[in-house]
Amino acid sequence: METTENIGLKALIEKSRCPVKDITSENIGFILAPRLNAVGRLEHAQLAVELLTAQDEARAAEIAEALNEENTLRQKISREIFMDAEKMLAQYEHIDTAIVLANEGWHAGVIGIVASRLVDKYHLPVILISIDGEVAKGSCRSIPSLDLYRAIDACRRLLVQFGGHHQAAGLTVKTANIEEFKRQFRAEVARTLKPEDYLPVLNVDLLVDKDYVLDVPLLNELKLLEPYGSSNPAPLFAFKGAAVRYAKIFGAENTHLRFSALYGGQPYQCLMWGGAENYPCMYNGAEADLVFMPKINVWQDKENVNLQVVDFAQKLAIYDYRHEEINKQAFVKKLLQTESDILIYVNDKKAFLENTDIDAAFVREYGSGEAARTVVLYDLPECDVAEFAALLKKGSLGCSLFLLYNNVDYDNAVEALFRRCPNRLHLAEAYKKMACRLKKEVIADEAVLIAECGMEEIYLTVFEELNFINRSGGKVSMAAVRKNNLENSPAFRQAEETGRRIYRQYRANMLASPQVIAGGHGI
Repeated sequence: METTENIGLKALIEKSRCPVKDITSENIGFILAPRLNAVGRLEHAQLAVELLTAQDEARAAEIAEALNEENTLRQKISREIFMDAEKMLAQYEHIDTAIVLANEGWHAGVIGIVASRLVDKYHLPVILISIDGEVAKGSCRSIPSLDLYRAIDACRRLLVQFGGHHQAAGLTVKTANIEEFKRQFRAEVARTLKPEDYLPVLNVDLLVDKDYVLDVPLLNELKLLEPYGSSNPAPLFAFKGAAVRYAKIFGAENTHLRFSALYGGQPYQCLMWGGAENYPCMYNGAEADLVFMPKINVWQDKENVNLQVVDFAQKLAIYDYRHEEINKQAFVKKLLQTESDILIYVNDKKAFLENTDIDAAFVREYGSGEAARTVVLYDLPECDVAEFAALLKKGSLGCSLFLLYNNVDYDNAVEALFRRCPNRLHLAEAYKKMACRLKKEVIADEAVLIAECGMEEIYLTVFEELNFINRSGGKVSMAAVRKNNLENSPAFRQAEETGRRIYRQYRANMLASPQVIAGGHGI
């Protein structure tokens, strides 16, 4: 390819900033081909044909620039349709079985690209339909376990026409039939697939030994296996138990993930396209099994090995949102759309359910001891989060722990703690307010006094044990004793001990690193 004499291709290589040396099938598939393809999707493929048959260098450069612009426009349209689809899916209580979405104004030439992106994200069959008056056109993409053509064929009486194969198809349907087609197609997919069919599967070619170092000479030998494609996929390698460090989000839309992986004492730079959503669990020292394609990266004329990570797994993935501002309720609802084996832990289940519309079946109070594949710690717990994590690690590979409690929860919890486990300062302040109140009114109602002085019932118990007050029949009055040692109150001693223990646990649950919570010991 790099030695081509085709004037149009040379112009396209230059305008697209494609590498001019060692052009791979990946360069062709992700840089050159999309530009030739974009113009056909948006308008007419004639311009691409004209480029490849061009005899004039100036004209070829002009067309190549036009194709660049068309590709940029295609990317913009794709992003807009993808965002539209995500907004529509956000209204669903559950996203399962198959995704069928229809909308007016979607570009029929681009919806197939977006359907593929949705398949990659949700691992469900996807059909996107562009409505144009009384007739609509759809692009369909599948997962490996579903024969898409057969599933669509089962609904053929509702269609004007359709065609394709087991993984991709196109169809035309009357707008009036879209909803019934959606219902029948989802029913057919549900009838055909078993739960395990929805699980993505990667076939790893080689588990790398920790004593082996991936180097440039090896990757040069791997080039002999090129060109890669659907019938000759690029080999997949795997690390078992790599240590993750220095994760960063990057890209124009902050959708990609970069991190370092330490394996067998050797550091490797890693990229995960579209992996930004995994950033919260890629903390320093996180242990992960990585599946990747090794690549040669050239920087300042020096070649080194980079890893293009396609997936990862952790014994326990900890997603840490403790110090981020997120809408917790909306976050949980989004998790519930795609997760079925999930539990949400709160301090007060009744109060939580009164303030949310989340299904009670997924909600537990701390202390229940139940585990699930996905666990959300919604409120700041009094128990040790590390012990909670250890319980999950006893389960199967792939459990996820979401830490959603935050600084606001911490401040509120500490304030509530000091109300029920007051220290000397809180008691002194409450006593002054109470004494002032009882000077004006010698006998006061307990409930009124507690409310006016910002106390809890334990305050009165401590003051009574110290003989500061008299209590009888729900009424309170000052006693003769004006001085006493707080340590003489059993209720105060117990409250102080309890308060200190819980406060220390609150602090630990806020400050402990994800690595410590996961039971890690450094790298």
